[in-house]
Amino acid sequence: MKNLITILCLCSFSFGQEIEWIQSYGSIDNEYGESGQKTSDGGYIVVGQTDSNSEEYNDVLLIKVDFDGNQEWSKTFSFGSDEWGYSVQQTSDSGYILTGSVWNQGTFVLKTDSNGNEEWSYIFNEVEYGETGRNSIQQTSDGGYILSGHSGSFSNPYIFLLKISSSGQEEWVNYFGEDDNELGLFSFKISIQQTTDGGYILLTTKDTTGGLGSGGYDVLLLKVDSNGEEQWSKTFGSNDQSEIGRSIQQTTDNGYIFTGQYNNSHIWLVKTDENGNELWSHSNYTENYYSIGNYVYQTEDQGYILTGRYVIDPSSLLVIKTDLTGSIEWNVNHNIGTSGVIEGNFVQPLDDGDYIVIGTEWFLFGDRDVVLVKINSDENLDNNTIEPSIYSLNKPYPNPFNPSTTILFSVPSFDKVSINVYDLKGSLVTTLVDDYYHPGNHTINWDGSNYSSGNYIVKMKSSNYESSQIITLVK
Repeated sequence: MKNLITILCLCSFSFGQEIEWIQSYGSIDNEYGESGQKTSDGGYIVVGQTDSNSEEYNDVLLIKVDFDGNQEWSKTFSFGSDEWGYSVQQTSDSGYILTGSVWNQGTFVLKTDSNGNEEWSYIFNEVEYGETGRNSIQQTSDGGYILSGHSGSFSNPYIFLLKISSSGQEEWVNYFGEDDNELGLFSFKISIQQTTDGGYILLTTKDTTGGLGSGGYDVLLLKVDSNGEEQWSKTFGSNDQSEIGRSIQQTTDNGYIFTGQYNNSHIWLVKTDENGNELWSHSNYTENYYSIGNYVYQTEDQGYILTGRYVIDPSSLLVIKTDLTGSIEWNVNHNIGTSGVIEGNFVQPLDDGDYIVIGTEWFLFGDRDVVLVKINSDENLDNNTIEPSIYSLNKPYPNPFNPSTTILFSVPSFDKVSINVYDLKGSLVTTLVDDYYHPGNHTINWDGSNYSSGNYIVKMKSSNYESSQIITLVK
């Protein structure tokens, strides 16, 4: 375990957050933590790569740890070449699906059981030379998987979107950017997520100069339907600088949040509506210092948590918590001295209100290790750990809305709560909540896709409380 040396605060909002523990995993050789997630048993799964098994090649590395960061098991996988593991997700059967790149072969998909034992694997061979880049995978609502990655060659890169079945059988594949020589950029990450309408949102980086590696990068959002057919695309970036996209997530209002790097120098957070139109953006979190945003996740309070690296002297791990407008609430900045750095590649809230960061700990004159960082949240900022003193039905957000809105409510003691939606004549439209709730702040989402536009009344009722809010559905 690497010990904490120094914690640096970026601003006056950095109070109450501290690192509970840091655990590193690795040998005397190099191990990288690329991605991961919390698992259904309260632990964590991490994917990356290791060169401990060979002097010539990297192998895919899969590590399972418990809630306290103790390693339970680790597995390595090889396809007889250089392999990199980039994305992992726990599946509905408690196993794991992971993907990455195989040198000169293509993109691999590998399914394991709950103990990390391989069940099946599949190689999608769509690269002429080298690796297929930093791809990502997600299980879809039908039990299959959606996979994004790079195709083509270094001189003519483009991207693919591949849908496979639960058993690894190819269902369809679509390609984007084959003719414009702008998409793909093997060195940049692709982020993919299934959306609430059954389609997919994809984030990547495009070369606006038409020449690989010549600078002038922009972020591209690509929305496709359930069959992978393009619905719309949006480009984000300045005319004369480089912007890089690294992570995207659909938000509760059916819009999107993404992070990356602005002007090739600052962590970037951008919020869009459901059609990819920018609502707001922030690129001044670290002022004049170089920083990188690698991953963003929406929190239960409708804010965002993001992680990456803060490049000062010395470089350090960076975690930022914002409100729903992207304004900073707190941050954690942690370094391990002048000899190395921890870079956060993934962050996710935990059930207890804390946060887990997955990344790589690397030293300037030594090896690299997979690292997990557990961050305590401030109880005064954690909506779910403070018991409210009163009942409340807060203003829904957004309002007006299309097609969905989020309703926030609070209960000070264990009580049965009902939340119903009525039309202006007082007729019941739908019941959103009818259950017992523990003390705390809670949210519920109403999707109005199947209802007519107009005004509605949201009414909350408990044993000794009643309140209403008017909401407006606009189509």
